[in-house]
Amino acid sequence: MQPSDKSRGTQLLLSKSAFIAAYDCPVRLQHRRDKLPSSKSDDDFLKLLADGGMQFEALVRATCPGKVFDRMTGNPSAAHVSSLDTLAEAIKSGTGTLHEPTFFAGPFRARIDMLRVVGKRIELCEIKAKSFAGPAEGWDDCQFLPSDYPDDNGDPQIVGKRGSVNSTWRPYVADVAFQMLVLERALVEAGVDLDMLEIVPALVLVNNRAACSVFDARTNAHYAVDDSSVDADDRGLKEWRLRKPPPEGWRSPLICIVDVTEPVLQLRTDAKKTGSRAARWADSTLDEMMEDAARIYRGEQHIDPVDERGWKCRDCEYRGNGQPEDGFDRCWGIGSESARNLTTLYYGGSYSDPRFGDGQRWLHQRVDSDLIDRPLTVADLEEEVDVTARTRCRAMQMQAERSGEVVTVDELPHLVQQRLHPRMPDSVLWFIDFETTASCLPHFVGDRPYQVVPFQFSCHAVPVRSGVPQWDKTEHREWLFDHADLSATGLDIDRVFTDRLMQAVTHPIGGLEASDSAVFHWATHERTVLGFVRTRLMAASDGVDDTARFAFLDSMIGSGDDSQGGRLIDMLKVAEGNVFHPLQRGRYSIKQLRPAICADADIRDMLKTLVDDARDDGSVRIGDAWDPYKCLPPVCEILSGTSTDVAATSSKGTALNAESVSSGTDAMQAFIVLRYGEDGTGRVWNTHEKEQLREALLVYCKLDTAAMVAVWRWLDGLA
Repeated sequence: MQPSDKSRGTQLLLSKSAFIAAYDCPVRLQHRRDKLPSSKSDDDFLKLLADGGMQFEALVRATCPGKVFDRMTGNPSAAHVSSLDTLAEAIKSGTGTLHEPTFFAGPFRARIDMLRVVGKRIELCEIKAKSFAGPAEGWDDCQFLPSDYPDDNGDPQIVGKRGSVNSTWRPYVADVAFQMLVLERALVEAGVDLDMLEIVPALVLVNNRAACSVFDARTNAHYAVDDSSVDADDRGLKEWRLRKPPPEGWRSPLICIVDVTEPVLQLRTDAKKTGSRAARWADSTLDEMMEDAARIYRGEQHIDPVDERGWKCRDCEYRGNGQPEDGFDRCWGIGSESARNLTTLYYGGSYSDPRFGDGQRWLHQRVDSDLIDRPLTVADLEEEVDVTARTRCRAMQMQAERSGEVVTVDELPHLVQQRLHPRMPDSVLWFIDFETTASCLPHFVGDRPYQVVPFQFSCHAVPVRSGVPQWDKTEHREWLFDHADLSATGLDIDRVFTDRLMQAVTHPIGGLEASDSAVFHWATHERTVLGFVRTRLMAASDGVDDTARFAFLDSMIGSGDDSQGGRLIDMLKVAEGNVFHPLQRGRYSIKQLRPAICADADIRDMLKTLVDDARDDGSVRIGDAWDPYKCLPPVCEILSGTSTDVAATSSKGTALNAESVSSGTDAMQAFIVLRYGEDGTGRVWNTHEKEQLREALLVYCKLDTAAMVAVWRWLDGLA
């Protein structure tokens, strides 16, 4: 092949990642080109997902060995030439596999995860660590699954029943379509007759129906840093590799390949099926979108952000905290503070503005038309005409923010009495919270990809005498996976978790036998996890008698599929739509509601009593939202004997938040440290540090259930 001799060095070429990020809003291309800060670059959860993607990519490379190109080459043009030459040799011989070849074509560039050549067939494979229900028996090297392959319910996964690409899969299909266009044009520029070849676009996905072996378990993956002199936080210079190479000819059942020829063709030829929310691209095919995006990215065209402003801006990656060079402020101009305030509206994407109607553009129209001498807030909005559960809740938020007081429905006292109060005058209030993790490559041999692993719980128990909670007699019970037991299986963890939870919520407190009283949680997570555990134990064939565990799990969640069965009571169902605090900013997450109710002095004092590690320096006055998680001791203090500077440096990348273990993502990262002894940045944690980290995890989870105790008391006080 003869590559084009056009110089690429000074061109600003559009990459697939830039295009997909701007799929719903082309203004993001201007922000990206101008290097405005993006929230995605500092998102620890996204980095955790990226690690899973690199682990899966290492597994695919072990299954499909071939030439691996240097992703960090300083000479992109040379990489393009080398990729074309290697592909030409593979086409000539009729076989070959290329990992991460780079191609340029016109204003585009694409680094393709994997190209497999079989005769005159080029398989363009995008490797995604996304869960897909593939064959339970695993992968046949020659078999590509169709894009309408059914899930466990018999429904097609990538394309819907009407044949269009499902919205959750559209970005992945668009990613492959982008690469296909670039490869086609690069081959044409090199003088290749495409009629002599067949290019098949495909997604390489994680088969969630298959169980892992010792070769494709997470324990067999580790980071390899090629240059120890380079800052370990530079993720581009690190690779995940398999510690124990699989035998020759081995095929991991965790891998499945899906032919997406038809979905790609849809996006490239039918403007109605691209699904982009960009106003500019409403009538454009994907190929046309790419051409326009390249012109915008290269500065050949400028977009007025006004044309794209709307509710979608709420989740824009360029929405920072109002600091200089904030993309959100650039788009909204003098109306940015109003837009920030209004995007706290409860499910505001479905708000039907009495003045401007529904649709995501109401936000722009409201900000653009209300030229008042102060920023708009939710309190300035009008209540909707239609009455639904969501419109009622939005109306409560408006009322709460106007009055500065908590708003409740008339039925709240009855709901609290029926759902939160114990049936017997002498009883126990139980509060539980779980910490779980899930990994692309399973943490335990025999588990499935993304199988939920419960590794910690916290339980607060409050005795009730003569119908009165004895707050000063509150007890705390907890459990955390023993990280020293590296030989444990997933079933072992399920059983230990179940046994310890059974002890926690049935053992008497203060002489009270209350093994059948309600157990409170927040949202659906705890019920869902217990359901997963029961299903796995029922499917176990190792001969262990789980009869007592089944009886306990049935008592907690019910024996059927009833989402309200058993002892579990979801406090969210009591709060949502029935009470609104003016400081909760439109959301009912416990982590959003907790700081709001901590504006109350009594609630704040209660939390500090239940969790003495939650410090209060007095900087947040009573009446303002106060988040106790931000008052936990920093990791650098928990790791005694480690200097502040070292701890902060070691906490970059996917390591723990330098401030504290203060989020579910932090907890998952902490589990990885305790399980494997390393945090994914090259740092190895010693035994003493892991024990200190263990203590930090216990404090974090303890605060979760303490917050639920506080919410119970707050709701009861309102009622």
